[in-house]
Amino acid sequence: MFEKGLLAGKRILVTGGGSGLGAAMGHRFVELGAELIICGRRLELLEATAARMRSELGGKVGVICCDIRDGAAVDAMMEQIWREAPMSSTWQAYPGVLLRRRRRDAICTETPPEGGG
Repeated sequence: MFEKGLLAGKRILVTGGGSGLGAAMGHRFVELGAELIICGRRLELLEATAARMRSELGGKVGVICCDIRDGAAVDAMMEQIWREAPMSSTWQAYPGVLLRRRRRDAICTETPPEGGG
């Protein structure tokens, strides 16, 4: 359906990229020519998934171990990624994790977040 090189020259980060939906999305992004970075909490799983993608697709797949529930860890991960090269896109495979975090942060502040939520 899409041209093979559709994402050529793009760098994409997929959180939760070691398995399930995140791994499936990452696989497709690499098929379409993207450079992929996957992150998650289980380094062995991430490395195995990245190795499988590299072997099957021949693309560039990087791995970063990061618990996205830890804001400081996310900041450090993003700094590391941006030091290497600019990002084209970020995909969150587990949106409920960040949604819960944003809601908790909103409850702890005196001013409501944008949109009044």
